[in-house]
Amino acid sequence: MEEERWRLLNRAITKAKVILEGYAVNEVFSSEEYVTCYDCVYYLCHSSTNQVKLRHGFKRAMEESLVSAFPSLLGKNGVPLLREFIRLWTNYKIMSKCLRGFFQYLDRDTFDPIGAPSLSDISIYCFHDLVAKVLDQRLTNVTVILISQDRHGRLIDQNLLQCFLRYYLESGEEGKIAYCAMFEAILEDAATYYSQLATKWYPTLSWDNYVQKVEQCKVGEYERAAKYLQQPSVERLIQVVHSEMIKKYADKRTAEEVNSMVNEISAMRMEDV
Repeated sequence: MEEERWRLLNRAITKAKVILEGYAVNEVFSSEEYVTCYDCVYYLCHSSTNQVKLRHGFKRAMEESLVSAFPSLLGKNGVPLLREFIRLWTNYKIMSKCLRGFFQYLDRDTFDPIGAPSLSDISIYCFHDLVAKVLDQRLTNVTVILISQDRHGRLIDQNLLQCFLRYYLESGEEGKIAYCAMFEAILEDAATYYSQLATKWYPTLSWDNYVQKVEQCKVGEYERAAKYLQQPSVERLIQVVHSEMIKKYADKRTAEEVNSMVNEISAMRMEDV
């Protein structure tokens, strides 16, 4: 009987992998099959040896599904890479949820070794290690390019960018760490752009006109970024704009005004002589 349960469960795991291709769960499994798989795990969990095997089996299923799907990302760059990445992540979440439903009895505190990750965490770690981490630099590059294009007034797929950045919010602690690194690249690119703009505008405009144009930049940057970044990230981005265009030049303006006053006083003394 136990061997039959293992066979049923392994067949279900193999069957579930087609969800990565875009099939809905109810197209792959009937409600009866779903309950049968849950029951298999339930009865197998009564053995501590099986508990370990089931946990490893779940992780292996996640890994094998990603290894088989990863070639769809090879050879892609730019927007096509981003689009395929989101498609894979979306389908993977559905498949992972389906398999976690089979294995959910294993997630009970009674069966969790101390410090063992949950099934949800295992699925996230697998995706991060086998997909996101491998593509990290390419994904960062295309994100920075798209945001820069948006800043320059070019038409981009903002929904695509929003969906991609949402991945970091959905992928646990590993996602947060990866997001921080990627966001630093966004800030660096923004700092370069606005520093160059300030260098161009500051010498040719009055201070009042300059500040007015800077405020227009800040409003435009805020409105664009708010469509795909979380509020704390938007605020940090605006701080970069302010720092590159106002703070640096406000300090310079103060120094220039002091020098001007010193020169005026010196000139007045010369006239008195």
